Amino acid sequence: ALAVTGGAPVRAQTDGDCGTTSVEPNLVVGQFALDPAGIQYVVAGPGILGIDPADGSTVVSIATPAIDVALHPSGDILSLEPAAERVARFAPDGTPSGQVDVGPINVGESSVAADGSGRIWVADPFTDSVRAFEDTGSLALTLDATPAFERPADIEIGPGGEVFVLDGFLGVIYSFGSDGTQLATTPTGPINTGEADLAVDTIGRLYVVDPYTDTLRVFSPTGEPLVTLVDDNFNPMLVRTRYVEASPDGAVLVADTFTDQVYRAVVPNALGAGDIDLSATAAPTAVSVGETVDFVLTIEATGDCPIGPFQASATSPPELPVALPFLGPTGEPNVPVLSPDEPPMTTAVSGVAEGAGSHVVEFRVTGHGLDRTADVTVQVPPATTTTTTTTTTVPD
Repeated sequence: ALAVTGGAPVRAQTDGDCGTTSVEPNLVVGQFALDPAGIQYVVAGPGILGIDPADGSTVVSIATPAIDVALHPSGDILSLEPAAERVARFAPDGTPSGQVDVGPINVGESSVAADGSGRIWVADPFTDSVRAFEDTGSLALTLDATPAFERPADIEIGPGGEVFVLDGFLGVIYSFGSDGTQLATTPTGPINTGEADLAVDTIGRLYVVDPYTDTLRVFSPTGEPLVTLVDDNFNPMLVRTRYVEASPDGAVLVADTFTDQVYRAVVPNALGAGDIDLSATAAPTAVSVGETVDFVLTIEATGDCPIGPFQASATSPPELPVALPFLGPTGEPNVPVLSPDEPPMTTAVSGVAEGAGSHVVEFRVTGHGLDRTADVTVQVPPATTTTTTTTTTVPD
């Protein structure tokens, strides 16, 4: 279970070793970055504040119209400013030190990062582009993704120089080499299109916070789902778990805009911490045309930790149509986060046999990097025809 100190933190709903969280009382909620000493540089009001986590004191205050902030390997502070179509640079003391012109970008959802060589990266959902600029301001690289970007709203640099891009519309994390070669994609499951946020820690684990489901989802460096942490006060109408950033000490900080708190989460590096079992039954398994078959789909969380949310669906032939009940608007998950210390989730549906044959109904559950199927076969024999023979005897 999560060890908690103060406030109402992000939590895991299990007794397994799924991580710990605690409140960071001196930090400020907003889009932020952390330097190697743990100083928080946060977009707050019309500017950027540098906050010392030890006592909450302000070490630097920069008046600039930033929507995102990142740190350059030189120590400079990078401010992404759509109104000025630029990334402004400031020395650690707040003195302006240059800028990179990036052209038109999204006013509220674009993101900035810097790699170890000093290149400045900008992900922009307005132009569906991810570009790298040299220190001189010249365009160095534009990423080409498969599938094509639909809404690349956040970008982070990995410990080996990898470039990670979160596309909220597609629900995937792209990874690229520093030369722009696409390496892999990691499915995140359904997330908020524009307001989910991404982080990568010192060993390459990926973190996605999603204000729609109030979750922090953790993936291994190779994309396997590790664990899902869930906000205690789940309410999809409120924006809560909004920003995430990896700490130099291996923890991850999550900013919650509803509780106005920043939480420190420590997640174990255990593959298979969360998984699901999927099964399906049919009764009866042999019917005549016009008769009803009752199906039961069972989804159970296994492993040590919660996992989800998921999307469940059914594929069936026209001779035996089956559809799962739809629990939310298009694109939203219809299976919530599941916990191994809770009863399995069951869903009952029915279908009426409309034609003869051996009919296979496939149930599928996808999300959080998992794809599980369960098949059920129902036999529907052809209708029988009764022939009546009448013999008439004619007397001589």
